[in-house]
Amino acid sequence: MGLALNLLLTLLIELPVIALFFRRKKRQSVILMSALVNIISWSVAHIVIFSSDINIYYLTIVLAVGEAIAFKGLLPCTWKKAIIISMIVNSLSFFITTKLPNEVEFFQFKPEIQNGMYSNGYKTRSN
Repeated sequence: MGLALNLLLTLLIELPVIALFFRRKKRQSVILMSALVNIISWSVAHIVIFSSDINIYYLTIVLAVGEAIAFKGLLPCTWKKAIIISMIVNSLSFFITTKLPNEVEFFQFKPEIQNGMYSNGYKTRSN
């Protein structure tokens, strides 16, 4: 669940920021291609993380460079714009996904029920 949440956060952070760099006519195709690049790079990153002992900071830099190359190839932009977009969105998503708590228990809190009462004192619907 934590990995899926990280992917969702990454897409929710990066796609709107990338869309801001392009005109409205191009945004739909840019968002689609950016989502494709992000899903592939995210998958590769987690395969590398789980199969080796590479430092996550080095991996993030390599992925940012890889995404810049992919953006240049797939999006209507210059090298400078592709590098700037990649560095901005990857640093934002890395910072946010590493600093936010993404524990499953944090998002799936269920109050304890004893004798038809929640732990906060409210009655359950059956009572």
